[in-house]
Order: sequence, then C-alpha cells, then structure tokens
Amino acid sequence: MLRNMSDSDAGLSSLAREMSDEQDLTDTMQFAVDAAVRLVGGCDYAGVSIVHKRRTIVTQAASHDVVRTSNDLQHDLGEGPILQALADRQLVSSPHLGLEHRWPHWAPRAHELGLRSMIGLQLYVGDRTYGTMSLYSSHLDAFSAADRDDAFVLAAQAAAAAAASQREEQLEAALGNRLVIGQAQGMLMQRYHLSAEQAFSVLTRASQDANRKLVEICRQLIDEGADTLRDSSPH
Repeated sequence: MLRNMSDSDAGLSSLAREMSDEQDLTDTMQFAVDAAVRLVGGCDYAGVSIVHKRRTIVTQAASHDVVRTSNDLQHDLGEGPILQALADRQLVSSPHLGLEHRWPHWAPRAHELGLRSMIGLQLYVGDRTYGTMSLYSSHLDAFSAADRDDAFVLAAQAAAAAAASQREEQLEAALGNRLVIGQAQGMLMQRYHLSAEQAFSVLTRASQDANRKLVEICRQLIDEGADTLRDSSPH
C-alpha cells in the first residue's frame, strides 16, 4: 500500500536538486546528513564516510561530534556498521546497540556514547562505491520500515550527488593540469625556440627520467624557470 505524501516525502523529492546546488563534496554531504536528521524519522544524528583512494575511510560530514567519535572508533577497532555496510552493500541495522553481538568491541562503546539504535547504508552508483551513510538514534528500535525506505532514498540521492561532485572536481583538476602543462610548454618554446611537439617531448622525457608526474615537472619549471630542465632540453 502506498503511503500518503508526507512532509518527509515532499522533502526527499526535492533533495536531489538542492544537493546539486552545493559547491563541493564536503558541502554536498553535509547537506545530506543535515537532511537525514530533518527528514528521516527516528534519526537524531547522521554522518557520511567516504572512501578515499580505495583505502582510507574518512568522515566527510557529520551532524554532531558524537558521529565522528563513533566512526573513528570503528576505524580504530576494525569493526562496526560502516565497515559491514561497505562489505555487504546492503542496509545494516541494529535496533539495540546495547545487545549487539556483531561488533563486540564497537557496540558497547557506541552505547556509552548514548547511541541506542542505528541504520547504515552504502553509497554507490553502478559498480562504484563512494562510502556509507550512517543514521543513529538515542532511542531503542527507533527506525520503522518507512524510515528505512526514506533512508534508502536519501542514500541514493547522496550517492548520485557524490558521484557528480567528484566528476566535477576531477574535470576541474584535469583542466588545471592542462593549463599548467600548456604554460610549461610555452616557456620551453620561447626559451629554446621549440615547436609545441618538441616542448612536450622534453617535458615527458624529464618526467620519465625523474619518475615524477608530468604536471609536477611542469609546476617546478614554472616556479623555478626553464633552466630547471637544462639536462633534458635540446642542445
């Protein structure tokens, strides 16, 4: 049976558009966790943890310091709903953290922090995982089936926003790198009267010889001058 449109449903329906207006990944995820507390029934605190470089998991946004403390404990102890959600790609929930046996070290610590129940969801688009969203409550068994449905919707929108934000950041970084490389090429062309192709060849050879990224070589050349690559320049 379909539910009647509630304030939560109305808020969730416009959330994707509002998240897309944020400036960067941190702002976008902060908007998402604030929305979780506001729109998902039972949720007192929320946080988003993002996987960086496929290894490091960091709390990208949190509605309260208790979330960061809880997440840090999971990372330190090597167990908890964030890690399980990342591994299982499904909703992870606990109605009573004081009686939780899946995370024997983390759950008692979370209970001491005043967290009584929680749900966690993986943020993913296609086959790409971006992190997890964790929703906590200071009450036992706080999340109803409808609340979990709302959390799924919110997590899907947050994942899409994270994907779009990271793509935009990658495009901006790529454009910035192209500008740096072009500036370095121009310096070599002027200094040694080279063609664009010859200047680029000098830069790539210097990058290979030094075993450093091309853009790093170019930044050094811009900062220190064309003579930096004297050994790689044509004679």
